[in-house]
Amino acid sequence: SASVVAVEPEGFFNFYPRIHQASGTLAYLSNRGRATSWVSLYTTSLDSLSLMDPKQALGSEPQRRSALGDQPLYSPPIAGHAHMHEQEPAIKYINTAFDWSPDGNYLVYSVNKRNHYGEDYRDLFIYDLANEEDIRLTESARLESPTWHPGSQGLAAIQQNNGTQQLVWSSLPATSQLSEGVGEKKRRLALDANWTPLSDFTNGQTLFTPVWHPEQSVLYGAYADEGARQLFRVSLTVNAEGQVQEHAFEALTQSNFDLRDPFVSPDGAYLYFSADPEGRFNIYRVSLDPSGSVV
Repeated sequence: SASVVAVEPEGFFNFYPRIHQASGTLAYLSNRGRATSWVSLYTTSLDSLSLMDPKQALGSEPQRRSALGDQPLYSPPIAGHAHMHEQEPAIKYINTAFDWSPDGNYLVYSVNKRNHYGEDYRDLFIYDLANEEDIRLTESARLESPTWHPGSQGLAAIQQNNGTQQLVWSSLPATSQLSEGVGEKKRRLALDANWTPLSDFTNGQTLFTPVWHPEQSVLYGAYADEGARQLFRVSLTVNAEGQVQEHAFEALTQSNFDLRDPFVSPDGAYLYFSADPEGRFNIYRVSLDPSGSVV
């Protein structure tokens, strides 16, 4: 039987694990060491987890660092736990999904920020891991749960508008441009304000946790429409300039129980997801063909 190792034995809120395969690094959100629900983003090496004794995992402390911090109400000192932001953190609250850049040098995430009108909106930022700096991408855009295109051509994200959420797309400049302005007080890289919609919901639907297939032209996610969450698939064609040429939204399931949090295996052969057909959530998988269609 498979061994089970506790990635985070301390936090009671642990969300959105994201593995960067090439670097062997796991990133996730946790409220570890805190008595509140505020969470930060942590990274840890998969090697450090694989070397742990499963029988002692709950008492172990793999080396990890806080990539994105917050301002906790309670934060006792923890051995081996170092904040990358020693003073006022760049992010005080983060609670939606995030993603790695394909090269593993950056993380894209969303967080509530107040604009010059005094209004709070979720906007997108990129965190530069090497320089420990944030790069602002949007202003008052109401975006969350970004996912980075495997070929670095752009970002897909969830956008709120008039009480309904849509899956949207924006191209990204070349990764080399992300290093411009290192050391500046407020780094910015403005994206097109008019994001391309990849869905056309009109009646209060909500979307969750989009993820890419490694084939680079297929996205999966979950959505809710007056009931249980269901899985969807979006196929799209993107040109060399990062512009969407065509796209198609397809509902993969129509069940009376929840199906959520899809994840594609690194080789693209399987789509994993969580579902509760008998009232208790378990992990399931279906086979995919090379194009990302369910077999």
